[in-house]
Amino acid sequence: EFKKSIDYLNKSYEIVHRIDSLEQDKNYNELKVKYETSEKENEILSLREQQLLNENRIQKQDIIRSSILIGFIILLIPIIFLLYTYYQRMHTQQKLNDKLVEVNQQKVAALLKDQELKLVKASIEGKDQERQRIAQQLHDSVGGNLSSIKLQLDNIEGEKNSFKKVVHQIDDTYNLVREISHNLIPIKFSKNPFTSLIREYIQNVESSNDLSIAFNSFPENELNQIVEKLQVELFSIIQELLTNVLKHSKASEVTIQLDYFEDKITLFFEDNGVGFNAEKIHMGMGLGNIKSRLKKLNGKMLIDTKQYRGTLININILMS
Repeated sequence: EFKKSIDYLNKSYEIVHRIDSLEQDKNYNELKVKYETSEKENEILSLREQQLLNENRIQKQDIIRSSILIGFIILLIPIIFLLYTYYQRMHTQQKLNDKLVEVNQQKVAALLKDQELKLVKASIEGKDQERQRIAQQLHDSVGGNLSSIKLQLDNIEGEKNSFKKVVHQIDDTYNLVREISHNLIPIKFSKNPFTSLIREYIQNVESSNDLSIAFNSFPENELNQIVEKLQVELFSIIQELLTNVLKHSKASEVTIQLDYFEDKITLFFEDNGVGFNAEKIHMGMGLGNIKSRLKKLNGKMLIDTKQYRGTLININILMS
């Protein structure tokens, strides 16, 4: 059975060859799988590495952005502080400028008020000087004439010519006294109602000062009929009182009431100013002039005042 054994041998070789081939294929597949697995692992590692690189790049970018943002904020904070400081400075400067403007306006108003007070005071002083001049003129002219008349009367020995000279000098003296008396009374008091002159003066004071003045008079017809000399004195007293208010009291409101009843003139003068210590004023604050005038007019003055409570002045003048 040689042929069969050859066939079996060939078949066994073929089987061995097939087995070897299968093993080779198996090894090849295993190697292939390993290679593919390795390639995939390498690819995965490459992807992971790339991902890490991307993550690192993104992280660096985030750090750069954060650094830029932080740096910008750090720079922005002093800029904002400087801008705020500049704004505060400008705001303070604006307030200072407004305050300076207000102070300058107050200074201008004070200068104007002081100028007006000086003008009023000069007017009053001018009137006093005019009265002194007239008194001196009366003393020099009228007194001289009367002295001459007295001497001539003492030396008369019945001569008619001397009597005529005396009569002529008496006429001259009478005309001179009448002329001086007319000059003593301001023309405006003889041509305008007394109460209207007071209101006109009050309006002038109100227009140039931050002061509200209420004036009432009763009865006006009788007040307008009082003698011009008394009108002048009352007008001067009201001027003095308003001058004191503007200069010292810091008042915003003044009330003036002038009444004429049963041969007595009453003047109420009240302000809402800071007041004063009545025991310490004596003859100051222009009240000395008022007291001097009232002494000539047979008048009296009462003062009710306290510091920071305002002032009330009551003046009474008897006409008889």
